[in-house]
Amino acid sequence: MNKEKEIQTFYDDFSNNYDNFYGKITTQHYLNKEKNILKNFLNNYQQIIEIGAGTGENLCNLKTVSNKLIGIDISFKMCKKMKEKNIIAIQSNAINLPLKK
Repeated sequence: MNKEKEIQTFYDDFSNNYDNFYGKITTQHYLNKEKNILKNFLNNYQQIIEIGAGTGENLCNLKTVSNKLIGIDISFKMCKKMKEKNIIAIQSNAINLPLKK
């Protein structure tokens, strides 16, 4: 199995427990700090793209900052979780991003 497929499989398998693994209290504390910092920088942006977005938990916290959230992750199952949270999900590795200028 090549390295990229190995990483993808790991995160596919981890996707069901990903949000619980990091703990909601710790994660929410971190996300609130991040949101307050990013609000100042992202006021004029229409979309936010996160590379390595996992289940989209970070992006969920930015819904009040932008109405177009895009998450990119190598894992199909992580992308599926993002879509359940109404986040545009793109399955891709971080090296060959399928984005247009």
